[in-house]
Amino acid sequence: MLQRNLLYTGITRAKRLLILVGSREALAAAVRTPGRRTPPHRSHPPPPPT
Repeated sequence: MLQRNLLYTGITRAKRLLILVGSREALAAAVRTPGRRTPPHRSHPPPPPT
């Protein structure tokens, strides 16, 4: 689960204190690994082709 977006979310949600536990190598790997973004859910089906 070493992904940049999860690391960023954890860092930005910290209100008063942030403690990172792990090795520098693990942190560097997380920064290098882009997270997978899921596409937005569509509430309506696409319009039919014309």
